[in-house]
Amino acid sequence: MKPKTRLLLGSILGIVGCLAIILGPMFKLTEFPSPWSFIIGFFAGLSAGLGTALSISGLISMRK
Repeated sequence: MKPKTRLLLGSILGIVGCLAIILGPMFKLTEFPSPWSFIIGFFAGLSAGLGTALSISGLISMRK
């Protein structure tokens, strides 16, 4: 994958994940029945973490 594509995809995933983590409790996404609230939280954390890793990887690749 090209560095600019990694940076773009990582930033989008990071923004979506962070918004889900921040706005999730505000919109009561944590009050779903137990398996669904876990799944939403898991994917929000996974998206934020993967987005951060892809963004940093794209920045490092563009630096080289």
